[in-house]
Amino acid sequence: MRIKYIIKNVNVSLISSVLITIFNFIARTFFITKLGQEYLGLNSILTNVLSMLSIAELGIGTAIGFSLYKPLANNDKEKIKSLMNYYKRAYQIIGLIIFVMGICIIPFLGLFITNMHIFNNIYLIYFLFLINTVYAYFFSYKRTLIIADQKNYVLTKYLTTFKIIIYILDIIYLSFGNSFIVYLLIQLIVGIIENIYINYNINKRYEYIKEKNIQKLDNKERNLIVKNIKAMFFHKIGDYCVNSTDNLIIAHYISTAIVGIYSNYYTIIYTVNSFLMLIFDSTSASFGNLIAKESKKIIYEKFKTFNFLAFWLFGWSCICFYFLLTPFITTIWLDGNWLISKAVVLVVVLNYFFTSMRVPLGIVKTAGGVYNQDKYVPLIQSLVNLVVSIILVKKIGLLGVFIGTLASSVLVVFWIRPYIVYKHIFERPLNEYFKIFTKYFISLISIVVVLEVTFNLFTFSNNIINFIFMITTIIILPNLVFYIIYRKTNEFGNLLNIAKGIVGGKFGKKS
Repeated sequence: MRIKYIIKNVNVSLISSVLITIFNFIARTFFITKLGQEYLGLNSILTNVLSMLSIAELGIGTAIGFSLYKPLANNDKEKIKSLMNYYKRAYQIIGLIIFVMGICIIPFLGLFITNMHIFNNIYLIYFLFLINTVYAYFFSYKRTLIIADQKNYVLTKYLTTFKIIIYILDIIYLSFGNSFIVYLLIQLIVGIIENIYINYNINKRYEYIKEKNIQKLDNKERNLIVKNIKAMFFHKIGDYCVNSTDNLIIAHYISTAIVGIYSNYYTIIYTVNSFLMLIFDSTSASFGNLIAKESKKIIYEKFKTFNFLAFWLFGWSCICFYFLLTPFITTIWLDGNWLISKAVVLVVVLNYFFTSMRVPLGIVKTAGGVYNQDKYVPLIQSLVNLVVSIILVKKIGLLGVFIGTLASSVLVVFWIRPYIVYKHIFERPLNEYFKIFTKYFISLISIVVVLEVTFNLFTFSNNIINFIFMITTIIILPNLVFYIIYRKTNEFGNLLNIAKGIVGGKFGKKS
């Protein structure tokens, strides 16, 4: 049953990602053409500022999601009703808190946007961003239920439809207009309609959550949720400081325009990552179900298989990013005015690899409800990130910001997250993880060196031909090397069996 839901979630998410990616690139191109680097940078900065306010969410969604796994598996409707009612009341309070905090930030916008004078109606723009963030807290809490029930594919269909509607309206408007305010109003109005529609359909699917006879959560359940929320609060702060402060530092110490230039690189990385993460996100609820029912040995074997899959997919994508990002942006998509240095790209890609390789660990950790043991780690990571980034941005500019992010990842979380998971969930020696990681990392670096030499030796004068040659080589060589090295491992064999089962199941149904 778990594999069935994973396959459904992956298939729907894959189609969704393809459609959203196509429309996103078209809409973004119109945005860049009509509104330019400065507004692109402003869009990224205000998104990060509002992300800061979302820390008030405290990680309640994650904690409730974990608490829902067992009652959903046991079809305990009374417990589900109690949890969802608790979640609803909490999110309503949080939405109001974020709104008040957002209003209080208005006098200090100049700290985040150093060139405010170049933007018309900056305070109205910020207010629209704020409303777009706040209203979701009064609707979106029910989505956790359908995700925890391993039916994310249902939600994905709704989200994809409305996302495409927004992109189409953006494209139509930007074809003849250039007001950033109208652009934001489109997001806001369609977003509200989307939330009303999704809530209506979730209510139809889980009719019992509308019942009035709701029992209060017992003290033990409440105390567990509160304990997890407290731990997740530290994680939320740390995640924000690591993932959302780079743009703010760049805008303050360099310029808003540079934020806009970097955002194109980030958009491509984020888009590709979304394709890959749909595979792993689709397993989150299934791992929760697995941990609730199976032995630690089975859980660990499943983890190793997904960890190997993560290495293959994320490792290959890192190779693509390092060699193809800049030529794609400057040759295929935009032009040389949207260029950042190769050194910056290297550091960004390295950070992406270290972060991505923690995804399977994070899924198991979250599914197992292990939040409290490392609650202070994100704060340490964020402190390292901020201190190193601010020191280095003054000395070496943009590169220094991303070195700070990489340093915080490698020096802190890289060691502690596997320690927590291996000790508290797998109950296995930590050196097993680092042996596997070292083997993966060395094979990846070796391939990058070979490709670097190859592309230096074989360069074509025509940029398009050169780009096609690089793509072809990167598609064939790394995947061939991965296959040769790992084809006899248990992890590869397990993935192959899963793939055969999926293909066989599809053809079996057709026949």
